Amino acid sequence: MANTRSSSSTATTTATTRAASSRLKSLTFTGCWTCRTRKVKCDERETNGCGVCEGAGLACAGYEVRLCWVTTGRDASQREKSYQRPSQRLRQQKSQNHAPSLPGPRRRGLLHRHTGPVLSDDDIMKALTTLDTMDGATRTETIGPFAIFQADGFKGSLEGKEEERLQDTDNLPKTASATEDITTMLDAALPAIDLDADPGKTHIDPSECVNPSSPIDNVVDTSPHLGLSMPLLRDSQTAHLLYHFTNHVAELLQPVHHPGNPWRTTYFSFALEGCPELWLAQTTASPTSFASQSLFHSLLSAAAFHLRNATDGSVGYHRLALQHRIKALQALNAATLHPTNQQLYLIHLTAMLSLVTVDTMAGEDSDFPVHLKACYQLKKPAGFLDQELVDGGGSANSQIYSICRFLTLLARTTSPVIVARPWATDEEKEGGKNSSGEPATATFNVPNFRDSERAVEYMYGITPALGNMLAKTCQMAEHLAYYQQMAQACPGVRILRTLQQACAALGDELAAWTVDDEPFRLIEDDENEAGQHTMREIARCQARAFHGAVLLYYYRTLQTYGLHDRRAAPVSVDVHSQVQIIWAQLTTAEDLKDAYYARFHGGLKRTAPMSWPAFIAACEAAPADRPLWVVWWERVNGYRIGNFARQWQIIQDVWQLQELAGLQGHGRIGWREALARTGKLVLPI
Repeated sequence: MANTRSSSSTATTTATTRAASSRLKSLTFTGCWTCRTRKVKCDERETNGCGVCEGAGLACAGYEVRLCWVTTGRDASQREKSYQRPSQRLRQQKSQNHAPSLPGPRRRGLLHRHTGPVLSDDDIMKALTTLDTMDGATRTETIGPFAIFQADGFKGSLEGKEEERLQDTDNLPKTASATEDITTMLDAALPAIDLDADPGKTHIDPSECVNPSSPIDNVVDTSPHLGLSMPLLRDSQTAHLLYHFTNHVAELLQPVHHPGNPWRTTYFSFALEGCPELWLAQTTASPTSFASQSLFHSLLSAAAFHLRNATDGSVGYHRLALQHRIKALQALNAATLHPTNQQLYLIHLTAMLSLVTVDTMAGEDSDFPVHLKACYQLKKPAGFLDQELVDGGGSANSQIYSICRFLTLLARTTSPVIVARPWATDEEKEGGKNSSGEPATATFNVPNFRDSERAVEYMYGITPALGNMLAKTCQMAEHLAYYQQMAQACPGVRILRTLQQACAALGDELAAWTVDDEPFRLIEDDENEAGQHTMREIARCQARAFHGAVLLYYYRTLQTYGLHDRRAAPVSVDVHSQVQIIWAQLTTAEDLKDAYYARFHGGLKRTAPMSWPAFIAACEAAPADRPLWVVWWERVNGYRIGNFARQWQIIQDVWQLQELAGLQGHGRIGWREALARTGKLVLPI
């Protein structure tokens, strides 16, 4: 019994001793940094350090919060130092003076043990001074023979060994699968981190995507934040592409410089709403965010395609462009197809049109009919009228709707298949049926562009009147195709007299048009008086060229259906003269831009022409006139727009087929027939 009591007493004493010793070694979240490292309780004495360190004969590290410069590319020695045992780090602290602390209130919190190297006040100030010196004028890039963008201080970074300038393209990220969760995929930074690569390399340096063997003196901008005190985007690569779109690509998409550029204003503002890289971006998924995310990735894809073209086919930019285009399509598929309000409808429409912009910059695909058909089939909100977009929805709404209808109109002019539509007389329209018992279609009396849609003057270099004339010509071709098919089935069928009268009236309208009738009011608002005259004159040259191309298109349409020698064709069109007039007007416009930008902008920026007139005229050109167009197309290919290169290749294919038909004794074939034989689709903008 006594032994039992003795054993119990001994066990109790041992447990008490262990408890006391464990309490002395308890973890603490306050105190000086030396006591935290030793994991002992600190008495937190304010004067001359803590008493615990003084009793242990150690230097007290103080209570202030240390600023640490965190880097992503620490070498092996730094990583080994970060994972040393606490006792080893304590011995090093004994032999070295601790870094001075920054003044400020004492923080009571646990600092992560792997904080990297500690910097002194002087080191931090030196680093901040270095950053300030880097915030200079933004560096831009030079493309082609035009000296479009300034190239200055960054050239030195491209010098040196080739392996130091190029990054292995195998480390570029792979595209996401179609079954991957859309929110997870879109929230991730682009490109993704390759886990097998160097952990310190988290993104592709845009300068490393430049092909050094390119003859172009191309310098990629690495300061895309426009002098802001803090960057708006988390990823520098995303910022680089977005900056290139807003400052270069958006300018190239219209022939006249204008502050109302929709690609820089409306497209950009809608895209920022769905930008996953924005510091202030919302994380909640919604139909609006999906459509905006699609638009955002489309803009990045367009910028990457243009940079690829400007760098003679950079593999890095090509992969980035493909990845962003895939993400744009996936995000748009996740968005609703039934917008519930006008704003959501407009964002969806802009996202679909932006995919056409991607094809324009890429120049390799012909998906624009799919995108434009989707725009047409997009369900409008209940009670929504087209008039609301043009007159009641503000300038942004009018611009987007005008872009949609103009691109659809140009697609009709080069479509290999003309949709045959019956003509309806005034009497038949009242009953809603035509002579064939089919619903009556709209006649030439319905305008395609309202007179208030003056934004097309600076967006595409045309006027509402010219756009309506081209739309009427397309309608005329569709009605004539219908009666041609009917005549083949029933030889006694003739073209209605009212249709012939409408064709004659359209010819009179084309013959009466002059550029002096167009006010070009929206292009007058320019800060520079000389700039006003130049930009208006460029728009006038584009309008004259467009008018000549519509005349050619009208004449060839009547000729195709056997009406060119009848009273339905009062306009006498000299094809050779019109081809030369169009070339002269477009060449003058390019010369005016050269002189204007060299005088007022140092030759830094350029606006690209609207190429539909050049495409029509080049296809109509006789062999003697073709050398003029060879020079013109090689000149505009310096803009590095993929669609220009595609158009030029198709024109050469058309010429080859026409020459081949002549050699075979079939006579000269029309350019539309030759285009259909190539099997290629083209949107000449």
